[in-house]
Amino acid sequence: MDSLPVWRLLFLLAVSFGVAFVLRRALLRSVVLSARPRQQPLRQFVLDFFCLVLAGLGFGLYGQVVLGFPFSASGSKVLLGAVSLAFFAALDLRLERERRLLKELAHDGSFRELPRSFSPLTQRFALVALLALLLFTGILLLVMTKDIQWIVQSSGVDRSHAVRSVVLDISLVMGVFVLLLVNLIFSFSRNLRLLFENQTRTLERVSQGDLDVWVPAMTRDEFGYIAGRTNQMIDALRDRMRLVQGMQVASEIQSSLQPHSSPALCGCQLAAESRFSDETGGDYYDFLPLPDEDRRVLFALGDVSGHGVGAALLMASVRSLLRMRAFAGGTPGELCTDVNAMIARDTFGSGRFMTLFLMEYMPETKVLSWVSAGHDPAFYIPAGSRTIEYLGGHNLPLGVQRDGKYETADSRIVQEGDLIVLATDGVWEARSSEGTMFGKKRLETLLMNNAHKKANEIVQAVIDALNTFTGSFPREDDMTLVVLRIGPSCSEHSPEPSRTEETA
Repeated sequence: MDSLPVWRLLFLLAVSFGVAFVLRRALLRSVVLSARPRQQPLRQFVLDFFCLVLAGLGFGLYGQVVLGFPFSASGSKVLLGAVSLAFFAALDLRLERERRLLKELAHDGSFRELPRSFSPLTQRFALVALLALLLFTGILLLVMTKDIQWIVQSSGVDRSHAVRSVVLDISLVMGVFVLLLVNLIFSFSRNLRLLFENQTRTLERVSQGDLDVWVPAMTRDEFGYIAGRTNQMIDALRDRMRLVQGMQVASEIQSSLQPHSSPALCGCQLAAESRFSDETGGDYYDFLPLPDEDRRVLFALGDVSGHGVGAALLMASVRSLLRMRAFAGGTPGELCTDVNAMIARDTFGSGRFMTLFLMEYMPETKVLSWVSAGHDPAFYIPAGSRTIEYLGGHNLPLGVQRDGKYETADSRIVQEGDLIVLATDGVWEARSSEGTMFGKKRLETLLMNNAHKKANEIVQAVIDALNTFTGSFPREDDMTLVVLRIGPSCSEHSPEPSRTEETA
């Protein structure tokens, strides 16, 4: 084959590779483009490698059949060269196909999940390096064998000329291989840069709050797995954001359920504050002014077991039932009995229940009566006294027993200046960073020291003390505080509505 003129050799090579190019174009759509995007790069490699090797094989067979060159000598050289060229060219075209797909899929919603199979980049690097080394070694051996045969067969060849010829042949082979390797390295680096840019661009947009993005997880290597995990993270963040927005709406709704002003109580001072450990909570307080002919007001303070959305739903149910039942009249015990019967239908056996302290106050007669459905006693400090009395009861929480009967615990006549404080256990069970509870004793001392102040000032004093005690330690439970200071009799004070100061 070395005896062929250069122009004829180039012509035959052009014809062989031209036929391979036509065959490639004919098979491209059916073999590559019809496949799934993840399969297209591999199919692109197989098609290009097959066509180029077929071109070398055809050229070798033409040399043997038509030109009479032995295939074991000339044909094998052409075939090995075609295999080497096919290997590097097919890898480059495979990377180009992968790069094109990555650009096309950057704004598409497909390939967001993890790839089913995994092919590490290190293994691929090792395989490519091993095959390239084998091909380079094989061609180098053929070249050196050809040069040695030429030296042996040529008598009287100048030694320096022979050395230059061998060095030139080896340098040519090494130069071609270096160029092919450099081109392959640059092609692969462009793919890595594109994969890295897709990942960083998406993470940057996510950090800015844009969750309508994703990374195309098309490759089966580490980048494909990182992209798939990133997409899973974005989906989880999107679900979390929907949950947070829903919780914000639920928190706003629950805040709207709390009273924003108190009823007219003949100059009584009334203040309240409620804080939740989550966006929503299970603490409940309400002031229920009844029809004018009743001349009475109901104070309700409840605490649902647990906290969060479930507790908030049960709290809202009790609130609606209690408000509806209150207008039908009856004692606090009768109200609790009827509300319990309705609530127990849904909560019995579920482990959910609600403690409730329901207090009735008649401003004209200053009669105070109450019922405790499993709730902690209220604190009662008579005007000018240095002792605390407790307004309690022995009934079960709402929702525990279906046919529970609730009786009004007691009643008493209160005087102007008397102080009644209702609270949930989240107040005295608040913990410091050391794990110490605030405790009822500390709360009682605080109430006694501030009993001479206005109702809203007492609430603020308790809140300030709790903030100082807990510091930055997060609240573990909801907390609610209601303070009522008895005013003068209705004959001494015209009824004016007072305002409730609370934070929900």
